[in-house]
Amino acid sequence: MMMKMITAQEPMIGRALTVEDVFVKNDEERRLYELREKGRLEFQNAMFTAERRGELRGKQEGLLGGMQKGRQDGIQEGILEGMQKAARSMLARDLPLALISEISGLSVEEIKALKETGENHNA
Repeated sequence: MMMKMITAQEPMIGRALTVEDVFVKNDEERRLYELREKGRLEFQNAMFTAERRGELRGKQEGLLGGMQKGRQDGIQEGILEGMQKAARSMLARDLPLALISEISGLSVEEIKALKETGENHNA
C-alpha cells in the first residue's frame, strides 16, 4: 500500500521497481549485469592501479632528477668557490688582475668584485 503511494508520487521509483522485478526474475539478464559490473569494477581498479604506478614513477623520477640537478649545482658552486678562493689568494699577493683572470678563469670584473668585497670585510 505504501509503495503504491510512493510510486504514484514518484514515477521513476515505479519504473525502477519494475526493472528490478524483471531483473530478479530473469537469470540471463542478472548474469549479464553481473558480468558488466565485474568488467566495470576491474577496469576501474586497473585504471586506479595504473594511475598510482604513474604517480609513484613520476615522484621517483622527480626526486632522482632533483637530486641529480642539486648535485650538479653543488659541484658548479664548489668549483666557483674554489676559483674565487684562489683569486683572493692571488689578490692578497698583489698579482695583476689580468694574470689572476687567466689563472682562475674568472673575469676581471668578477675579480674586481671579489677585491671590493674583501676590502669591505677588512675595513
